[in-house]
Amino acid sequence: MTPSPSYDSIFARILDALRNDKDVCENAIADWFSTFVLEKITDDTLYIVGTDMIAIQWAEVNYGENFKRAISSVMGKEMKFKLAQSFSGDFSDNEETKAPVKQAKAVGEKVAMKNMSPSRQETPNSTKTAKPSLKAQNPGINPFFTFEQFVSFEECEFARGAALAVAQSKQTLFNPLFLYSKPGLGKTHLLHAIGHEVHKNDPQANVVYVTGEQFTNEFIEASMSKNYTKLRRKYRKADVLLVDDIQFISGKDYTVEEFLHTFDALFNGHKSIVICANKPACEINGLDSRLVSRFESGLTIEIPAPSYEARLSILQNKRTQSQINISDEILEFLAVRIQKSVRRLEGALLRVATFSSLSGITPSLDKIEQLLRDILTEESTRVLSIDTIQKHVASHFELKHSDMTSKRRPNSIAFPRQIAMYLSRKLTNSSLQDIGYAFGGRDHGTVIHANKLIESKMTNDEQLRNTVQKLASALAN
Repeated sequence: MTPSPSYDSIFARILDALRNDKDVCENAIADWFSTFVLEKITDDTLYIVGTDMIAIQWAEVNYGENFKRAISSVMGKEMKFKLAQSFSGDFSDNEETKAPVKQAKAVGEKVAMKNMSPSRQETPNSTKTAKPSLKAQNPGINPFFTFEQFVSFEECEFARGAALAVAQSKQTLFNPLFLYSKPGLGKTHLLHAIGHEVHKNDPQANVVYVTGEQFTNEFIEASMSKNYTKLRRKYRKADVLLVDDIQFISGKDYTVEEFLHTFDALFNGHKSIVICANKPACEINGLDSRLVSRFESGLTIEIPAPSYEARLSILQNKRTQSQINISDEILEFLAVRIQKSVRRLEGALLRVATFSSLSGITPSLDKIEQLLRDILTEESTRVLSIDTIQKHVASHFELKHSDMTSKRRPNSIAFPRQIAMYLSRKLTNSSLQDIGYAFGGRDHGTVIHANKLIESKMTNDEQLRNTVQKLASALAN
C-alpha cells in the first residue's frame, strides 16, 4: 500500500517532535526512524512499516516510549503504534473504526512468539481465560526478556536455574530470591523472565513488577494524598512480587517502612518475592538492617561477569535470533574487547549490525573500532585484574606481593590487604568468591568484612579516604 501524502506530512511532524525530545539523539532519528513509513492510521493506532528488522527492534526497545509520546503529541490524543516489516491482510473499509483486519502483531510480540516452544503458544488455558495479558497487567514487563531469550552461560547457570524454579513452582521456594550483580549482566532479564513464566503457567496469577524508584515515587504520591489504599492493594495482593534496583529505597526511612510491611504481608501469605540489586544486601549503604535480615533469610545469588567463551556464545545466539549477517571474526573481536557487561556487548553488536545493514557493507575491524570508540574506551579503562591491584597496594605500603595472599595477620599486613580487597571489589567485576580465592583462598565473608570495615573507616578518617582514593585513581589510569 502506497502511503498518502498526508501520512508523509504527519510522520514528518512526528519526527520533528522526536527531535525536540532531549532523550532522543539526532543520529537515532536520521539513521533509524527516518527509514520508517507511516502506512495507516486508525482511531487509536498508527501502523508503521520498516524494511530492516534490526532498526525496528532497536527503535522499539530503546525509544518505544519516546516514539509513543511524539505520536500522541502530534495526533492530539493518546495513540498507540505498531511497527513491523509488513502488515498482512487488508485494511477494513469500515468508516467507524477503519481497523485493520487480522493484522500482524507488533515486532515485540512477533519476536517473542518466534522463540516460544510449542507449549508456550496458544494453550487451552490462555484461550479460555479472560485475564489480560501479562503486558496489559504490568506494562513494565519487557516482552523480550523471557527465559527462552536468556542466553545462559556457566557462570550464571545457578541464578538462571533458581529463577526458573521459583517461576515454575507452586510453592514459595527459598523466599525471597535475591539476585545481585554489576549493571548489564542479566539480573533484570531474569526478573522479567520469572514474570513471563509464572503467567504462562498460571494466567490468573497476579504478577507485579516494580523498581525501587517507582515504589518510592508511588509511596510519595500516596503520602501527599494521605491515601495508601491503592498502593497497598496493588502490592499486598500480589501473588509474585518482582522488585528491581531495591538499593534505591536505601536511606528513605518512610518508604523502607512501607516496603517492610509489604514484604512481611506477602512473605507471611506465602507469596513469592524476587529482588534484584547491584550489591549483596549487606553491602548496600544505609539499607535498613531489618530488610537486610529478611533478604538474607532467603537465597542470595551473585551473577558474575561472563567468560570469553560465554560472551562469544551470547553473541552467536543473538546473531541467530535476530538473523544478523555478521562474521565470526567480528563476533570474536567483540567478545575479546567487551568484557564487563552483557548489555553493552549486545548493544555493540546491534550498532555494528545496523551500520552494516544501512550501509550495505561489512565493516573492517578498524571501522568497528571507530563505531565503538566510546564503548571500547570505557572498557579499556575498566579492565583491571586483582593481581594488579595487589601489586600496587603492596608497593604503596612497602610490602611483598606475597603478603597479599599469605596467612600472616599483623595489622601492618592485614589492613593493606583489606584495602586491596576493597579496591578489588570496587574496581573489578570479580565475584566475592573470586576475590577471596585470589587473596589466599579466603571465603567471601572475609571479603565482605573487609569492604564494610574500609568503608566505615573511610567515613571518619580523611587520611585513609585520601589514600584509598589516590590508589583507586592511580589504578584506573
